[in-house]
Amino acid sequence: MSNPLNLEIQGPQYISGTGSTTFEFSDTVTSCVFGFSKINAEQEDSVEDMQDFTLQLWTNGANGSTVTVNQTVGGFVPDETYSYVTCLATVGSTPEGVTLANSAKMPLGSSALVTSSIGGPPALCLGVLSGFGLQFTDDTDLDGIGAGVGVTMVPSGTPEIMLVGNGSLIGDEQAAASNTVSGGLICISAAALAAGGFNGTMVATAGQTNIWEWLLSNSTPATPGLFLQSFYFQWPIAFGLGGGPWFQSITAGGSNPTISSGGLAVTAYLNGYVNYGERHSPNQQPATYQTANYVCLAAAT
Repeated sequence: MSNPLNLEIQGPQYISGTGSTTFEFSDTVTSCVFGFSKINAEQEDSVEDMQDFTLQLWTNGANGSTVTVNQTVGGFVPDETYSYVTCLATVGSTPEGVTLANSAKMPLGSSALVTSSIGGPPALCLGVLSGFGLQFTDDTDLDGIGAGVGVTMVPSGTPEIMLVGNGSLIGDEQAAASNTVSGGLICISAAALAAGGFNGTMVATAGQTNIWEWLLSNSTPATPGLFLQSFYFQWPIAFGLGGGPWFQSITAGGSNPTISSGGLAVTAYLNGYVNYGERHSPNQQPATYQTANYVCLAAAT
């Protein structure tokens, strides 16, 4: 559904392993941003050490009214790894005051400069996660993993936005190397936001399943969307157990956001497990610390 800003939200849509999904919009896509709503990455129980932790979204751009988003998997078992993806696009024309863009494979702690066309300071400026590639330099056990993106303003005469990416991969023996994160930028000016038809908020959870109720400023909200901004899982260092844990699985994000009593209700999932094999009973252990941040969006007619 379109709105005064020509914005449409599609998704979340499912991608399995190294597959893809195609988003169908109502008119020609003039700009878009895509990112994870939910990720689930797994490894076989028999694999003791992993060096590569990669889950990456990418696209060749819009083709008329469609956007096809592809997924790359590294290290994880493709048949057991999947994601849900959301795409936000301007259709027909790109209204003044709206910037949507993705930046791929930023080194950790670095940023990507996006010159905004919004004509002034943003009223809504958000980063969304669209991929991560975290690698150890050698075989090692896993103690922590995470990735995330955010935004910051650059002081200048022309409004410029920095999309900032960071991540963490902690092991018993080796430091991580050659690490990147990918993200998308959603930037809307105060004047454009005042035109109505769109709004967003950020929420966080440290639990396994939560339901949020967000009261929208729009009187007729429709087409809700959810983006994952960041996640982090940490497990205890295995002193006295003959080595650290083996990665088993992580799940972060949510799916199927729904309009409920004039608000946006989202069920979020946050679980991370490692495997100690025969050194510990039970061998499967949940994360001792876990957290994630999300962006909830809604467009209205």
